[in-house]
Amino acid sequence: MRYVLAMFCSIGIAAAVLAQDTGIPWVKSYDDALAQSRAEGKPMFVEFYADWCGPCKQMDAEVYSKPEVVKALEGYICAKIDVDAAMNVAAAYQVNSIPRFVVVSPDGKVVGDQIGFVRQDYFMNVLDMIAEDIADGIDGTPIPSVSSSLNVNPTAEPAGPTAEERVAKAEDTQDWLALLGDVDPSVRETAGAELAKRGSTGAWILVEALASDYLGTRIGAYEAVSKNQLSDLSFDPWAEPADRKNALKAWRVWRDKQLAATSGALAKPIAESATPEAQ
Repeated sequence: MRYVLAMFCSIGIAAAVLAQDTGIPWVKSYDDALAQSRAEGKPMFVEFYADWCGPCKQMDAEVYSKPEVVKALEGYICAKIDVDAAMNVAAAYQVNSIPRFVVVSPDGKVVGDQIGFVRQDYFMNVLDMIAEDIADGIDGTPIPSVSSSLNVNPTAEPAGPTAEERVAKAEDTQDWLALLGDVDPSVRETAGAELAKRGSTGAWILVEALASDYLGTRIGAYEAVSKNQLSDLSFDPWAEPADRKNALKAWRVWRDKQLAATSGALAKPIAESATPEAQ
């Protein structure tokens, strides 16, 4: 495989086709796309994404929606895989960053692998190079085996506590930051919904989470604010540190207003347990 690039973004399938407003007939099932690729003798184009991923949405809007790209992908069986819904597929491909696309030849070899948002012209160049490799018969890497679930050990311990049980045990700010950045989307959603009920307490923790050095925690916090309609303020979890620092000024004003609306008796212990604000 000639073409493997890495760019940073910071990690039950139906058989129907997913349009995703791009003009590309995305297949939602990895297994169905792979079977179709083999049956029709076409390479498979696999896009790994998540609903909360900003750069993934940028790829849809600025790349996959373009007529030239739609035309170029007509020769592929295109699969769009939600890493939260198809964790077994994402795990098999060791997906740690998204967006990511992988090209698989009809004989089941990975011949292209790209991570991160790329511009349309760059994407087209990558696709051309991969097409040349396939035409030249260049050997790739065998695709990984995808298990039916993440737990493939029949003697494994029973499932751990539920999202609700984990959230109920949160005692301090660090516990909440970990929950908001958890790999399980149900844990993030449950933690965010609970914080939304807690007024100034939740506001303090959510702003601390937005200031986190960990991308997953920042994403979880902004998801919580957006889904629970707590504020109209904008925030880009993927932005550069300096840009995030500037954006956090408005968020801390919002937090302070929430704190001012509550008694000092409630606000004080939360302030004492919180992590220092980023400088």
